[in-house]
Amino acid sequence: MKTIQRSLLTAALTATFATAAFSASAADLEDIVDYRQSNMKGIGGAMGMIAAIVKGKVGFDTALADHARALHSLTLHIEDGFPEGSLHDDSRAKPDIWEKWDDFTAAAEDARQASAEFVEAAE
Repeated sequence: MKTIQRSLLTAALTATFATAAFSASAADLEDIVDYRQSNMKGIGGAMGMIAAIVKGKVGFDTALADHARALHSLTLHIEDGFPEGSLHDDSRAKPDIWEKWDDFTAAAEDARQASAEFVEAAE
C-alpha cells in the first residue's frame, strides 16, 4: 500500500513540476523583457541611492544598509530575466549575453559577491 501511495505522490509531484515548467516556458516574451528591465532599473535605482548617501548628497546614512540589502537581493535574480530565446526588439539586451553565457553568469556572480560584501560593510 505504501508503495502505491509513494507512486501516486511521485506522479502528482512530477505532473505539478511539469505544469510549472510548461507555464514558465510559455511566458510571454514581452513579460520576460519587462521583468529583466525592471530588475536592471531596480539595480540602478539602488545604486543611485547608495551613491547619493556615500557622496554625502543626502543625509540618509541609516538607510545605507537597507539599500545595500535591496541591491544584493536584486543581483540574486539577474539571470532569471535572460532565459534562452528571450532576445527581443524592445530590449537593449545584446546577443552576446546568450552567445557568451558563461561570461555573463560569471559577471552576475561577481555582482552578487561584491554586493554581499557591501552589505557586510554597510551593516
